[in-house]
Amino acid sequence: MRTGRNILKSTEKRITALSVAAFMTVALVEAGTNSIKVNAEKSSDYGLSNPRIAYNTRETVYFGNYWQEDTNGDGKADEFDEKQPITWQVLKKYSDGTALVISDKILDAKAYNDEKEFYTWSESSLRTWLNNHFYNIAFGADDKTAIIYENVKNDDNPLSRIEGAENTKDNIFLLSLDDVKNIDYGFDGSLSNGNQGRRAMLTEYAKANGAAYESNLDGEFGWWWLRSPKGYGQTSAETITCDGYSSDYSVSHCDGGIRPSLRINLLSPYVKLGDKVNVSVKGSEWDTVIFGKYDGKAINWRVLNITGDYAFLVSDKTIIKFDYGYKGGEWKNSEIREWLNKDFINDSFTDNEKKMIRKSVVKNKDNPFYKTSGGEDTTDKVFLLSLFDIVQPGYGFSDCFYCHSEPRIAINADDEKTVRWWLRSPGYKKDYVTYVDEDGFVDEDGVFIDHSFGIRPALYINLSSFSWKKGNKVIVGDPSGGEEIPVINPDSQIDPSIETSTVAPITAKKKDNKTTFKIGKKTLKNNSKIKKTAKIKIIDKDKIKKITLNGKKIKIKSGKKTFTLKLKSHKKKLRKKGKWNKLVVIDKKKNKKTLKFKTK
Repeated sequence: MRTGRNILKSTEKRITALSVAAFMTVALVEAGTNSIKVNAEKSSDYGLSNPRIAYNTRETVYFGNYWQEDTNGDGKADEFDEKQPITWQVLKKYSDGTALVISDKILDAKAYNDEKEFYTWSESSLRTWLNNHFYNIAFGADDKTAIIYENVKNDDNPLSRIEGAENTKDNIFLLSLDDVKNIDYGFDGSLSNGNQGRRAMLTEYAKANGAAYESNLDGEFGWWWLRSPKGYGQTSAETITCDGYSSDYSVSHCDGGIRPSLRINLLSPYVKLGDKVNVSVKGSEWDTVIFGKYDGKAINWRVLNITGDYAFLVSDKTIIKFDYGYKGGEWKNSEIREWLNKDFINDSFTDNEKKMIRKSVVKNKDNPFYKTSGGEDTTDKVFLLSLFDIVQPGYGFSDCFYCHSEPRIAINADDEKTVRWWLRSPGYKKDYVTYVDEDGFVDEDGVFIDHSFGIRPALYINLSSFSWKKGNKVIVGDPSGGEEIPVINPDSQIDPSIETSTVAPITAKKKDNKTTFKIGKKTLKNNSKIKKTAKIKIIDKDKIKKITLNGKKIKIKSGKKTFTLKLKSHKKKLRKKGKWNKLVVIDKKKNKKTLKFKTK
């Protein structure tokens, strides 16, 4: 359980859901899988397609009325406003024409029990409030004829084994812990995941009544009560967090969100059919191409988008771990950018393959939550995905930041373990950069640039040279019935007419092929692993002027063509195992050569 995600963020961090609507909007259709064809030029000659994405959907109905938004224009949502129709998500239909439903949004806020003492669901004050106050306020006499007086099972908590006590008969009730992991209801079967289908936004009325919530890039989401007991001194009950995890709170918390559930007769004339809604990604599918090699291994790339002869690609796995660099958090200045567009390209692609890689205009937007500067736009051949790229269904990703998202999970090419991987977008302050974690969550706060996370390069290639091979499809979940979704406001694209004066190109540097690093007869390359006792021989025909190790000067006699660096003699300058070391050599002609390595 991600306890860190359970801490509600302060209202100072609030943004409206509208601020991200421009890039999050996905059109809805009435089919079981919501999708729209990409309206882009594609070539069938290459046998490649855009990603396909399929959704778990739920039907909705309108039934009953409750205070929800400010309707009288006085600037607050309260009981002086008009009640509005309640939208319910259908969890399950039964053969008798009835259905189990849950409110689409959090409608109100209450304590599970008014006293700081645990009572089972049957004795709780919240059950009394739902079946009296809410029942009579939200439903008229005609509406009540459509509500089934339901037998509610109050099983023991499957995790803590706390007794659920006797079963009840209720008109209105809350879901149980077993309910919210029921895949037949459209939930994730695991409670250890932040399931998108369990997240709930809240009404203005619920906020006004004190419902706790988190404002984030997805919108405003609250935590909500379940009816299952938790334990811990008999004073807590199960809840669902703002990001869809299972958690618990003391029963006296009065800011707990209320998502009522009930069983209704769908054939009743008082129940109105609504639109279907996407609740979570069911599965994604990508075509892949094999193009280039890194560290002797062929690189497999997911196809994110095809436009004519050009393909937008991102590596299927992380190719290496790398720290973001010491030049600052903006992408323009990052060491990753320099490494990708210099060493990575030179080491990974043949001359013919390099000609296939197209320069791209890369937009470096500010962090939309904290307004941290993303810096100037850049012109790059290779780059990282942005904070907004990885919520594009058109690229096969989930459209939420704060949810468990299998399509965003990446594994390391070496040990096949899930890893965190860098994005290029800035974090909550200067020198902090965003990333995707092992569960596919997006961390918009970011971490300091000295962390070492996985790298998934992205680039555009011209497919017409055929210096590539088609790879196997990458399938996550169940993409059956999935279709292509349009990409909205892409953060990178090919622009043959680009004027380099309007963007920040990579600074040209003097060519330097004369400095070499060796251990014995073996020539060292960047990202090597070296023993702490190793002796590194540095050779430079233009004569060595200066050597630094992790920014600390190494004493040398200037003007020599060779120098042997004994790491054992400089162990205090070395970083801890697993951290990158930087060995920098500057020669008499001011050429600079850098060797990045880890110790083992």
